[in-house]
Amino acid sequence: MTTCSFAKPEGVIYLSSGIGIVAFQDVGILDNTGPFEAFNFANLGLFRKAITEKNTYTGKMLAETPGPTATLSELHVIAEHQPNH
Repeated sequence: MTTCSFAKPEGVIYLSSGIGIVAFQDVGILDNTGPFEAFNFANLGLFRKAITEKNTYTGKMLAETPGPTATLSELHVIAEHQPNH
């Protein structure tokens, strides 16, 4: 089994990245929530390895009109932002 180890490089500046997830009528709920979870786990891994002290990835739910949007399973997600046109 191959293992990898990461060390915090000296003199590197870590920037944060904004991630926009688009919500639309009848979207699959995992299509909206899955990316948030993946980027959250990436942040946790960076914290645990002491590579960063703050969130590197931040997510925002986007929709054509901010507010609740019904997913395919009738669960509503709430978009607080509109994509830039």
